[in-house]
Amino acid sequence: MQLFLTRPAAILLCAALIWIIATRGIVPAMSEVDTDFPNYFTAAKIVADGGDVDRLYDDSWFQGQMRRYQIGHTPGGKFTPFPPPTALLLVPLTSLEPLNALRVLTAVSVLCLICSTILLAKILAWNRVDSAVFVLLSGYAVLNALRFGQPYILASLSCVLGYYALGKGRPLLAGMCFGLFAPIKYFPVVILIYFVSRKQWRVALGGAAMILAVASVSVGVLGWKIH
Repeated sequence: MQLFLTRPAAILLCAALIWIIATRGIVPAMSEVDTDFPNYFTAAKIVADGGDVDRLYDDSWFQGQMRRYQIGHTPGGKFTPFPPPTALLLVPLTSLEPLNALRVLTAVSVLCLICSTILLAKILAWNRVDSAVFVLLSGYAVLNALRFGQPYILASLSCVLGYYALGKGRPLLAGMCFGLFAPIKYFPVVILIYFVSRKQWRVALGGAAMILAVASVSVGVLGWKIH
């Protein structure tokens, strides 16, 4: 199975897409903090510093915390509409300055993008150039996730890993991969609903167990009130 492009055309298109993603997504993220990263990072700083997490959805208070931490551009900063577990996402990076934290997240996202490309090449029996073109043609989805420090690339890799595990006969592990980011970004739930409809209960069980685990950690750290 392969894309409709000839090999030289695929290589040329892949190079062009990489250049666009690098110049408009990666390089800006390495030089300036912009929305939406300040929202994620401010919430994580509040958690790490033992702040009043019950007020995460109080927009004016949240903007005040953003100014206090001097994170990015403050106008319009808010934790809404993120679900509570999102506040835990960047806690491991809170010891860093905001720009350095964004740089680390960008590097992780690029690594996840590469891993997704390699895994999809294996799953679809494509060469890696065709797989890279397929992934990078998502365009602004990838570009914005990199530029604005969004976790969608990490969540997407988790879903690809789930599909790969399923193909290897590991349905429970597959479900856990599908469920990992579901409490933060809800779209993987659709995948789990599909497996429920197909009565693939081990996949559904793995997903439900992982969702429950993440939710339990979130309640344990942030408290019940905010949930």
